[in-house]
Amino acid sequence: MDILNELQKKGVKFYAYKAGGLTIAYIMDGEVDAKPEKTVRAGGHIFMYFGDVVLVKREATSQAPGGPSARA
Repeated sequence: MDILNELQKKGVKFYAYKAGGLTIAYIMDGEVDAKPEKTVRAGGHIFMYFGDVVLVKREATSQAPGGPSARA
């Protein structure tokens, strides 16, 4: 859980909870500088794995996925 302490020191806002032996932290505001063991992109989010801690952050997009496209 050192990654969570590091995020707190940097002022990153997150909500954390435990589920099935994992600590899951949803990043509300701020950046994660640490290099994760594994990264998965799914459902408009980035899941960063740090051992038994998973950080979840919304992926930055320029347009909402699945939205209507403009016709010329």
